[in-house]
Amino acid sequence: MSVRRTRRTRLSAALVAAPLALTLVACGGDDDTDTDTRSDDAPASGTASPADETPQDDQAGSTSQPAGDTDGLLAAATTALGEVSGATVFSVDAEPTGWEVTLVAADGTESEVAVAADGTVARGPVTDPDDSGADEADDLAERRQLLKDATVDHAAAVAAAQSSNPGAVVTGVDLDLDAGRATWDVQLGEDTPDELTVTVDATTGEVIGTERDD
Repeated sequence: MSVRRTRRTRLSAALVAAPLALTLVACGGDDDTDTDTRSDDAPASGTASPADETPQDDQAGSTSQPAGDTDGLLAAATTALGEVSGATVFSVDAEPTGWEVTLVAADGTESEVAVAADGTVARGPVTDPDDSGADEADDLAERRQLLKDATVDHAAAVAAAQSSNPGAVVTGVDLDLDAGRATWDVQLGEDTPDELTVTVDATTGEVIGTERDD
């Protein structure tokens, strides 16, 4: 298996670093202007007004859930492809607020696009800031090999996995080199009792393995 997930972690960190920095700058200027304006008639800090009381059930219901549906995954991939000309989808992974799509350009450059659950681009494309050194040279060679060998795209791999597991929901797909063989790992029902990983040959489209995940 490749180290693509490690690179995805660095790319994800890059996606959120810029907006976080802007937030910290905006908050930093508030310290000098804060004053204690509570009068003696104001309620104690520990007392919540009726307007502040939010039922726990409502709070739980507002939590974002993973996109986690086959049509949403394919649509997110299509949206991301529109951001990088001539790129190939290498992975699509469900996230709490949508999808993270990893793309590889014709020269092997990797980038990532965050697609919101409503199908709009949330952030990206972002390239890995640590794309240097011996490890990256190996990763680049692997990506170029996959671009050459994988004649079956992500959508065909998803269709193959579903054909062998009718009704299953696809929640992720990843292109990888497995012992020198280009394969797609298609995740079905991730984080459910029925979670499966279906391996599809990326040159023939044949399902070559199914593993039930713990």
